[in-house]
Parts: sequence; C-alpha cells; structure tokens
Amino acid sequence: PADQYAPVTVQPSQAFETIVVPMLPVRDRSDGPDHVGAAALTAVQDLLARRVNLERVFDPADDCVRDLARLSGGRLRDVFALARLACELADPDRVTPGHVMAAARKLRGERAVAARPEQWARMAEIHRDKQVANDPSDAHLLLHSLVLNYDDDPWWDVHPLVRLDERFDRAW
Repeated sequence: PADQYAPVTVQPSQAFETIVVPMLPVRDRSDGPDHVGAAALTAVQDLLARRVNLERVFDPADDCVRDLARLSGGRLRDVFALARLACELADPDRVTPGHVMAAARKLRGERAVAARPEQWARMAEIHRDKQVANDPSDAHLLLHSLVLNYDDDPWWDVHPLVRLDERFDRAW
C-alpha cells in the first residue's frame, strides 16, 4: 500500500492489512545488476502466460519477458505495471523491447520522485555494499521501493528502474 499511501507518521500495517510478497530471485548478490536468473525468468514467464498469449502479445516474447523480469527487480507489482504500460504504448501492435524500455522510463520517473536529493549518494552506497541501515532515511527508500530487499541471506539493492535515472549515474 505504500505505493499509494505513505504518511510518515502511520505505518502501512497500522492502516491496512499487509501481505509481504518476497522479491523473485532475479539475481544473486554476486551477480551483475542486469543478470536475470533462470528461476525468476521462468516465474515471470509463467505468471504472464497465465494472463496473455506471450507469442501474440510480445515480439520477441523471450526478450520482452527477460526485460520485464530484469527491470522489475523481481517485484511482482512492477512486472505487471511494466507489462501493462508497455501494452498501452504498443497498442494496437505487439509489444517490443523498445516498448518495455519506454514503459521503464515512464515508471522510473514516477518512482524516482520519491527520492530526496541527498538520498542519491546513499543509494549508490547501497548498490555497492548491498546493505541498508536501520534509520529513517533508508526506511524511506525501502518504503517507496527505491531499494529492494532480497531474501535468503538478506541483501538489498537499488531498484533497476531507479538505476535508470541520470541522478543515480551521477551519484555512482
């Protein structure tokens, strides 16, 4: 619910019944930022195939699904948001990787506005170290999905959409 409702004085769990959905294992901590693991790729493909005929919607389907998995950072809500927006941009044609990237740039703008100016340097540190601090600033980054948390041996990284922003490049 923090995507639509995020006052600083009320925790989302106090206002809503919350459900924690883990990130898909898009990559391991040691993988490069654009790597997409086979398990996550299969999960995204299966998830989308239950809703659309991949070959009739995407061209080429394998490339588009890989981009959706990579750019979502494993966050299921973003898989759907990217796919839906890419379909809107492509209408009436089939979705291409170019449409997926255009959708990513649009969603990047919507996501990145939640970052405070002083947080870009901090996000570069998180991207490098894969760690967050227990403080209000890092909590803000997590709340707004600017930084994502991955399970197993916990680690964190900046959302791939946010890494597309030129402010991240300057801070990196």
